[in-house]
Amino acid sequence: MFWRIALPMAKPALIVTFLFEFKAKWNDLMTPLIYLHGYHQYTVPLGLYDLLGVYSPSAGGQGDYEWLMAAFVISTVPLLLIFAFGQRYFVRGITLQGYKG
Repeated sequence: MFWRIALPMAKPALIVTFLFEFKAKWNDLMTPLIYLHGYHQYTVPLGLYDLLGVYSPSAGGQGDYEWLMAAFVISTVPLLLIFAFGQRYFVRGITLQGYKG
Protein backbone atom coordinates (compact mmCIF):
# COMPACT_ATOMS: atom_id res chain seq x y z
CA MET A 1 0.00 0.00 0.00
CA PHE A 2 2.87 2.37 0.73
CA TRP A 3 4.53 1.93 -2.68
CA ARG A 4 1.29 2.09 -4.68
CA ILE A 5 -0.71 4.72 -2.80
CA ALA A 6 1.30 6.80 -0.36
CA LEU A 7 4.54 7.26 -2.26
CA PRO A 8 2.99 8.42 -5.57
CA MET A 9 0.87 10.94 -3.66
CA ALA A 10 3.89 12.17 -1.70
CA LYS A 11 6.19 12.44 -4.73
CA PRO A 12 5.49 16.15 -5.44
CA ALA A 13 6.11 17.04 -1.80
CA LEU A 14 9.36 15.05 -1.74
CA ILE A 15 10.61 16.72 -4.92
CA VAL A 16 9.75 20.20 -3.62
CA THR A 17 11.59 19.37 -0.40
CA PHE A 18 14.58 18.27 -2.48
CA LEU A 19 14.46 21.55 -4.44
CA PHE A 20 14.39 23.69 -1.30
CA GLU A 21 17.10 21.66 0.42
CA PHE A 22 19.36 21.73 -2.64
CA LYS A 23 19.01 25.51 -2.84
CA ALA A 24 19.78 25.88 0.85
CA LYS A 25 22.90 23.72 0.61
CA TRP A 26 24.02 25.35 -2.65
CA ASN A 27 23.97 28.81 -1.06
CA ASP A 28 25.44 27.76 2.29
CA LEU A 29 28.58 29.69 3.15
CA MET A 30 29.41 28.91 6.77
CA THR A 31 29.16 25.10 6.92
CA PRO A 32 31.83 24.46 4.23
CA LEU A 33 34.21 26.70 6.16
CA ILE A 34 34.19 24.07 8.91
CA TYR A 35 35.10 21.19 6.62
CA LEU A 36 37.30 22.68 3.90
CA HIS A 37 40.79 23.69 4.98
CA GLY A 38 42.79 23.50 1.74
CA TYR A 39 43.68 26.41 -0.47
CA HIS A 40 41.82 25.25 -3.59
CA GLN A 41 38.89 23.51 -1.94
CA TYR A 42 35.98 25.81 -2.66
CA THR A 43 32.28 25.45 -2.88
CA VAL A 44 30.46 27.89 -5.14
CA PRO A 45 29.70 30.53 -2.45
CA LEU A 46 33.26 30.36 -1.12
CA GLY A 47 34.65 30.79 -4.63
CA LEU A 48 32.38 33.77 -5.23
CA TYR A 49 33.44 35.29 -1.93
CA ASP A 50 37.07 34.85 -2.94
CA LEU A 51 36.34 36.53 -6.28
CA LEU A 52 34.86 39.47 -4.40
CA GLY A 53 38.16 39.84 -2.59
CA VAL A 54 40.14 39.67 -5.81
CA TYR A 55 38.07 41.87 -8.12
CA SER A 56 36.09 44.21 -5.87
CA PRO A 57 37.67 47.66 -5.41
CA SER A 58 36.37 47.90 -1.85
CA ALA A 59 38.49 44.84 -1.01
CA GLY A 60 41.59 46.09 -2.81
CA GLY A 61 40.84 44.61 -6.22
CA GLN A 62 40.96 46.11 -9.67
CA GLY A 63 37.22 46.78 -10.03
CA ASP A 64 36.59 44.28 -12.83
CA TYR A 65 32.89 43.82 -12.25
CA GLU A 66 32.35 41.91 -15.50
CA TRP A 67 34.21 38.92 -14.02
CA LEU A 68 32.10 39.07 -10.87
CA MET A 69 28.81 39.32 -12.75
CA ALA A 70 29.77 36.46 -15.08
CA ALA A 71 30.63 34.26 -12.09
CA PHE A 72 27.38 35.08 -10.31
CA VAL A 73 25.31 34.34 -13.42
CA ILE A 74 27.11 31.04 -14.05
CA SER A 75 26.60 30.03 -10.42
CA THR A 76 22.81 30.37 -10.78
CA VAL A 77 22.57 28.14 -13.88
CA PRO A 78 22.47 24.80 -11.96
CA LEU A 79 19.70 26.11 -9.71
CA LEU A 80 17.69 27.24 -12.71
CA LEU A 81 18.11 23.88 -14.43
CA ILE A 82 17.04 21.90 -11.38
CA PHE A 83 14.04 24.15 -10.87
CA ALA A 84 13.11 23.85 -14.57
CA PHE A 85 13.08 20.05 -14.33
CA GLY A 86 11.22 20.04 -11.00
CA GLN A 87 8.77 22.84 -11.80
CA ARG A 88 5.92 20.55 -12.78
CA TYR A 89 6.13 18.76 -9.41
CA PHE A 90 6.41 22.10 -7.64
CA VAL A 91 3.18 23.34 -9.25
CA ARG A 92 1.47 19.98 -8.69
CA GLY A 93 2.36 20.12 -4.99
CA ILE A 94 0.87 23.58 -4.69
CA THR A 95 -2.34 22.57 -6.46
CA LEU A 96 -2.75 19.46 -4.31
CA GLN A 97 -2.47 21.56 -1.16
CA GLY A 98 -5.46 23.67 -2.19
CA TYR A 99 -7.59 20.72 -3.27
CA LYS A 100 -10.35 19.63 -0.89
CA GLY A 101 -11.47 16.06 -1.34
